Amino acid sequence: MTFDGLGLRAALLRAVREQGFTMPTAVQARVIPAILAGRDVIAATQSGSGKTAAFTLPMLQRLMGVRSESSRTVRALIMVPNRERAAQVARSVRTYGAHLPFHCLTLVSGVDMAPQVEALLRGADIVVATPRRLLDHARRGNIDLSQVLIVVLDEADRILDMGGLADVRRTLALMPARRQILLFCTTFPDMVSAPTGQLLEEPELIEAGLLDGTPTGIARRSGYRADREGRIGHPGLLAKRGARSGMPVFPCSKHRTNRLAQKLDETRIPADATHDDTSQSAIGI
Repeated sequence: MTFDGLGLRAALLRAVREQGFTMPTAVQARVIPAILAGRDVIAATQSGSGKTAAFTLPMLQRLMGVRSESSRTVRALIMVPNRERAAQVARSVRTYGAHLPFHCLTLVSGVDMAPQVEALLRGADIVVATPRRLLDHARRGNIDLSQVLIVVLDEADRILDMGGLADVRRTLALMPARRQILLFCTTFPDMVSAPTGQLLEEPELIEAGLLDGTPTGIARRSGYRADREGRIGHPGLLAKRGARSGMPVFPCSKHRTNRLAQKLDETRIPADATHDDTSQSAIGI
């Protein structure tokens, strides 16, 4: 099956082709038709399986067929566990919605609320948010969720591991009783029995991808453990172990992260430092 056979509209198929994709992944082939049919979904699949496009494409199509009562009304909400994931999802929404008039906004914790408030005043059709920051805005009356039609819980098991079930329930209480809920996780059996599953109405249960193996398209490589002196941060060692082709390094503090990135840049090894104090613009939000 190709993407043409999934029932997606021309504007979305054009965006998919521009990304060089012709064949859907296993999760996309099963999830997209279910979402287009208006079903609630609980899907288990690993990272690298194409799950972001699996919910983004049909979500955009469903919004195409519904008129909002006012311009820039929030009609779709995607809840994510952290701001790094928010940036990834927002990029995907903008990529696949490139030929559509929708506006996507991110609301994440750890940054100044003022720019987010200004952006909310301008309006957004789709919001990608971390649960706590979303509720902060809702309590202040900055956002109206009464017209939301589609809710996505991306990496739902991580959200629940962070104690987010109560936040999810509070958020859903601000929405219409009739809304479509799409729940994506990596631990399928646990999520079906978890309280979150009770929030959905006769959900379609979909398991796709290699839940116990390496995700498709991701190469497994070696890892290196360093001592406290951070010898893995030595420029020569990093270059020898493949940093020039891409290598994540996890220092023990924000200070060490910044210091190592600076040290690498000085020795002509490109490096970016990312931690809780990294600005939204620096990570592409």
